[in-house]
Amino acid sequence: MNAATAIGIAETATRQGGRDQELAFWKAFVPTERFRLNWCNASPNPELEPEIDFFVSSLAWEIEKSHRRARILDVGSGPVSILRGSFEHLNVDLVCVDPLADEYSDIRASNDLALPVSIMCGHGEQLASMFGPRSFDAVHMRNALDQTANPLSTIRQMLHVARPEGYLLVHGFERQADAQNWIGFNQWNVYHDNSDICVRGLDGIEHRILTIFESLLVPIRVYRRQLSQDRSWCGFVATVR
Repeated sequence: MNAATAIGIAETATRQGGRDQELAFWKAFVPTERFRLNWCNASPNPELEPEIDFFVSSLAWEIEKSHRRARILDVGSGPVSILRGSFEHLNVDLVCVDPLADEYSDIRASNDLALPVSIMCGHGEQLASMFGPRSFDAVHMRNALDQTANPLSTIRQMLHVARPEGYLLVHGFERQADAQNWIGFNQWNVYHDNSDICVRGLDGIEHRILTIFESLLVPIRVYRRQLSQDRSWCGFVATVR
């Protein structure tokens, strides 16, 4: 049994609690001025790391110069993709997937957000059944890997739908399970350690993502950033072999 199948999957009741918690967060956040300004109008979204914005917009620009539209997948996008404002004046197919897509559509409608947003309903562990292999120039996931039922399976699925010489971009808060007391979706700690990004569940077993997938990924950037005394951010950008 390989690591992607051996890693445990959180219980259904716990996942349902996470679903309710996630929807409560967005129902409270979407009506705010901050959401409307940053997520719906700003270009780029100031809450997106500048390095990520620069990377994806530069990639789209280079692909457009070759007379092709970039295809970028945002996995776990939320009600509005944080990448939405990164492609102003560029021809990009931004495809979004989230297991709560239908509920997010209702939240947008109830807040009169008439945005050109289309989000497909699906899980990160199911990408291969939704898209063909080698479908995207870049596959992005922000602050969502720790909320998946199976993080390693999700990475494997992201690799399946990414083109060779395409890119994976994965980033988010460190050790959110600890910070959220292992409640709801927060059943995995994701953290930076010794030039790798690791995931660890309640069983205490550490899975080193870049090591596990070293035959499929070439890291470009692996990083950790301290945001405050008790909060940090980590992630990686890697080329797909």
